[in-house]
Amino acid sequence: GKSTVGRLLAETLQYRFFDTDDVIEKSLGATVSQIFEENGEEVFRDIETKVLQELSQYARSVISTGGGAVLSRENWGNMRHGIVVWLSGKPETLASRIQGKEKDSRPLLSGEGSDDALVSRLEGMLEDRTKFYEEADLVVDLEDAETGEVLSPERMSGEILEKLAVAVQEKKREVEERKDFTIEGDGVPESMQVREPYQASSAAEA
Repeated sequence: GKSTVGRLLAETLQYRFFDTDDVIEKSLGATVSQIFEENGEEVFRDIETKVLQELSQYARSVISTGGGAVLSRENWGNMRHGIVVWLSGKPETLASRIQGKEKDSRPLLSGEGSDDALVSRLEGMLEDRTKFYEEADLVVDLEDAETGEVLSPERMSGEILEKLAVAVQEKKREVEERKDFTIEGDGVPESMQVREPYQASSAAEA
């Protein structure tokens, strides 16, 4: 899952790794499911935002978030402190990775009994969230484009690293391009012209 890939990525980069759900559970001494059940989703989302806001201040870190974090614009503001990666997969692939205790720990999915019901639920969630996920800087597919096989965490981590290298170079070019600019047209714009110092009128001097 995303946490496994995140840990591999952090290990390779020699960064710290944080999972927002884990941080929340350890801070409150309660599972995500318990927080949902006892306080509701809105309270959980508020806590999630506060945790993400704090974690986003740390440099050299890989942060794994819950899938619903993208629904908050405030969260996006925090995530934009770094490079956002979306692990994109088909509902069937996601369902196969969420079974047993893993499903029970996800309160928005725990009520789905059969595999078909779980896939259907995931399809609906993806439909609602894809427009937010697509704002990510990088997209890495969970399945091989040719064979359709699910990629191993090691391969996903490798693909993220390759795309990160390209993204960093593009960012550097953007910064360099901003340094070189010219002003075209007839001289300096009016708003940028240096004006003569203010001179008081002779009447005012008297």
